[in-house]
Amino acid sequence: MHAKEARKLTEENIRPFEVIIQDIEQSASRGNQMICIPVVTPEYQMKLVELGYKISKHTDPIGLDLTKIEW
Repeated sequence: MHAKEARKLTEENIRPFEVIIQDIEQSASRGNQMICIPVVTPEYQMKLVELGYKISKHTDPIGLDLTKIEW
């Protein structure tokens, strides 16, 4: 698979907004105050900000760039 094909596949399978909200609910129910997700579209980021979440970039120890969602 070429990188271009992999990017297209990733874009076609971005986590839906409703699933991100479910992930937040599950994480909060375990006492967490944040989650990190690999790909969050700018549209979804704006929706989250409108709901009061703080959005930032996070790079984990092995160099993977993630979107950090805090509440």
